[in-house]
Amino acid sequence: CVTHTYFYRRSSNTLFTLVFFLVSQIAFFFKLLRYRKQDVCIYINTMLPFGAALAGKLMGKKTVYHIHETSLRPAIFKSFLRWVVNSTASTVIYVSEYLRLAEVFKTADQTVIYNCLSKDFSQTAAANTYFFDSETFNVLMVCSLKSYKGVNEFVNIAEMFTHRSDMSFSLVLNANKRDINEFFFETYIPGNLSIFPSQSDLKEFYSDANLVLNLSKTDQWVETFGLTILEAMSYGIPTIVPPLGGPIELVRDNQDGYLIASSDTKGLYSRILSLSDDRNLCLDLSRSAREQSLKFNEAVFRKALKNIFSV
Repeated sequence: CVTHTYFYRRSSNTLFTLVFFLVSQIAFFFKLLRYRKQDVCIYINTMLPFGAALAGKLMGKKTVYHIHETSLRPAIFKSFLRWVVNSTASTVIYVSEYLRLAEVFKTADQTVIYNCLSKDFSQTAAANTYFFDSETFNVLMVCSLKSYKGVNEFVNIAEMFTHRSDMSFSLVLNANKRDINEFFFETYIPGNLSIFPSQSDLKEFYSDANLVLNLSKTDQWVETFGLTILEAMSYGIPTIVPPLGGPIELVRDNQDGYLIASSDTKGLYSRILSLSDDRNLCLDLSRSAREQSLKFNEAVFRKALKNIFSV
């Protein structure tokens, strides 16, 4: 696989970021014109690289969009990117049924291909044994450092369980220590909660977890898939996820985990409490979650993509 890197730089100034982005796409457009006489297909991962789509349309090449997100700002920017997709795409791939119904592009050839875990990750997860220790019940959440991801809600839930010495909470954030300290500068962190910066390997956290939470606030952010949810399930970890978006296509309520909104504090507390006190229930959910995760494997993903490009 031959790769090329093109100029792009993010800035604290939104206008500068936009200018850098536009320059990169113009450069991208002209760079791709070198393939006009070659038998190629343009594959665009996310909606952002519109320069590639316009070049593909101009050259008359098959252009495949792989759509992962729905939350792009500002609205006028997203409208422009949607116009490019509608005007250029030969095929649109969505990562979930939720996203397909939410975006509704005009392209005739549309399909859903769920994300998958790599073969190496799946093998490592399969070797892990879900362990329920009556002395410690570990609750884990992995997410970016954004309020709409339910970070503060996780802290509040941990605080509700300070009376339980047998329970611990771990929050792994995609951020450095400085940003984490600034975010929680005026926030009380209970003693049963440990907060960690970005990790290159989550194996240790998944291996120790008895329950994984996703507390995304669906009125502000809807998960279009939920890769960390799938990772947890592959380790045989029961999960609690929002009742909207891509997660409901992964987690079967009362089978692999539970669908509970982050705003339902009482419901979350009650469910976490019941799981922490019921070893057999957790083991049943664990077996079901691992079995469900096997449906989202690399072989299925590769076959589905191959079918797209062989047409």
